[in-house]
Amino acid sequence: MSTTAVPPTAPADAGGAATPPERPAWRRPWLGGDGARGLGALLVFVSHIATAEMTYRGAGFPDLPGRDLYDLFGGEVGWRTFFAPARLVNLFFAFSAYLLARPFIAWALGRTSRPATGKFYVRRVLRIMPAYWVVTALVLLWLVVLRDDHATTPGEIARTMLLLDGGLRDAGFHHTWTIPIETAWTVRVEVLGYALLPLVAWGWFWATRRWGFRGLAGGIGLLLAVTLAVRLISNPALAGPGLLQWLFLPGLTVAVVEAYDPLREWIARRGRTATLWALLVSFLLLCGSEPVSARLITHLVENLGLVPLPANATPDEILARGNEVSGALRWGAVVAIPMQFIGATGMLLCFIALEWQGGRPPLGLDRRIPRWFGERSYSFYLVHFAVLGLLLPHVLPGQRGYLGLLALGVCAFAVSLALTVVLFKYVEMPGMLLASRLTGRRPPGPLSVAPTPQVTQAWRGELAPERAGPRAGESEDGPVPGGGSAVAGDASPADGATPADGATPADGERPDGGRPPTRGRG
Repeated sequence: MSTTAVPPTAPADAGGAATPPERPAWRRPWLGGDGARGLGALLVFVSHIATAEMTYRGAGFPDLPGRDLYDLFGGEVGWRTFFAPARLVNLFFAFSAYLLARPFIAWALGRTSRPATGKFYVRRVLRIMPAYWVVTALVLLWLVVLRDDHATTPGEIARTMLLLDGGLRDAGFHHTWTIPIETAWTVRVEVLGYALLPLVAWGWFWATRRWGFRGLAGGIGLLLAVTLAVRLISNPALAGPGLLQWLFLPGLTVAVVEAYDPLREWIARRGRTATLWALLVSFLLLCGSEPVSARLITHLVENLGLVPLPANATPDEILARGNEVSGALRWGAVVAIPMQFIGATGMLLCFIALEWQGGRPPLGLDRRIPRWFGERSYSFYLVHFAVLGLLLPHVLPGQRGYLGLLALGVCAFAVSLALTVVLFKYVEMPGMLLASRLTGRRPPGPLSVAPTPQVTQAWRGELAPERAGPRAGESEDGPVPGGGSAVAGDASPADGATPADGATPADGERPDGGRPPTRGRG
C-alpha cells in the first residue's frame, strides 16, 4: 500500500476564520542550519592549523617551520585528538543529503510533484563549480606560473578542473601543485552524490508505490547496509568517491525520520534537555572516532612488531606499509565508521529535533554572525588551506610551540575571511543568481539578517504567508560543503558538505579510520 500525506484541514478560530494549515515538516527551513555549518567550518579550520604543515611538508614544500606534532601533542593519539574536530566534515555531507533528499522523498511518498532532474543538476553545478574553478586557477597562478617550481601538464590541469584527478580509486589529488586545494576531495565525493541522488530517488518511488512508507524505509535500510558493507569489505587504503558515499547516509536517515510523522511527532514531544545531552553524546562519538581508531591501529601495528611511520612519511613509504598493516587499518575502519555514522546522524537529528520541539536553535546558531559566516562557509572552506600554506613560512617560523600555531591561526583566519567575502560576492552569489534565472527559482535572500518573529512563524507554518512580509531566501536545493543556505534549503559540502580535509597522506582526514598508523585520509 502507498502512503500519501493528506493536508490537515484548517480549523476555524473563535471568530470563524480558518487558520492556515501547518506547513509540512519537509517544507520547513532549517533555521539553525547556516550557523551549524559555519560552526563546523570553524572547527575544521582549527584542526587544520596544526596539520597543514604536515601535509605541505609531505609534498616537498620548502621553508616550513618544522613543528613536530608528536612532540607537541604527545604522540599519535594525542595529535589525532587535537585533529578530531575535523571529523565534523562528516556533518557537511549529512547536511547536504538531508536538505537535498527532502523533495525527492516527498515525491516518492506522493506528497509533491517530481523535482526537475535537469534543473537540479544545473543548480548543483552552478552552486559549487565556479568557486572551485576560481580557487584552483589562483593556486595554478601561485605555484605553477609565479613560483614556477611545480611542474604540470594541460591534461593534469583539465582533470583537476573537472574533478577527475584520482579517478575511482582516490577522492584526493595527486600533484604537488594541488596541495592547497586538498580539502576539495569532499567536492568530488559530493558531485558523485548529486549525480546519483535523482537515480536513487526513482528506486524510492518504485518501492513506495509497492509497499508504502515501509518500502521507503526498507530502501534506505538496504542502501545503508550495502554502502557500509562495501566500504568495510574494500581495501581500507582506498578512498575513492564511490566508497565514500556512505557519508551521505546520516542525512538520508534523518530525512526519512522527518518524513514519518508519528516518529517525528514523538521526538517533538521530548524535552529539550534530553535532546541537548544526546547532541553532546553524538558529538563525542563523531569526534572520538579519530583518536579511538588511531589508538586501535597503533596497538595492532605494534603487535606486528612494526615501527609506526613518522608523521612526515612519504607516499611511497605509506603505500609499502599499507600491505603490511591492512588488517589493522580494516579494524580501525570497523570501529570508526559506525561511530561516525551514529555520531553524525545523532548530531543532525538533534539539531533538527530542537527546532521541532520549539524555541530557538542551540548555541545562537540562528543569530546574525553565525548565519552570515555559515552562508559563506563554502568559500572559506575552499581558501583556508591554501592560505595556511601561503603563510606557514612567514608567521613566527622560529616559534615551534603553541604560540606559533596560535599566531598562524589568527593571521590565516583574517586573510581567509577577507578572501571569502570577495569570493562569495563576486563568484558564489552570481553563480546562484544565474542558477535561479536558468531554472525559474526565486533567488536567495539576504541571510545575514536575522528573521523577525513573524517570518519565523511563517516558516513554521504558524502564520499566513501574506502576513509574513519579506522572507529570507528559500530553495530546496540543499547546501554545499560549506555553501548554500540551510534556511533556504540549499545544501551542497560544497553545500553542506565541505569543510573537508586534505587528500594527501598527511592530511589524516578521511573519515573511515582506515589509515596507516600515522597519516592518511583514513
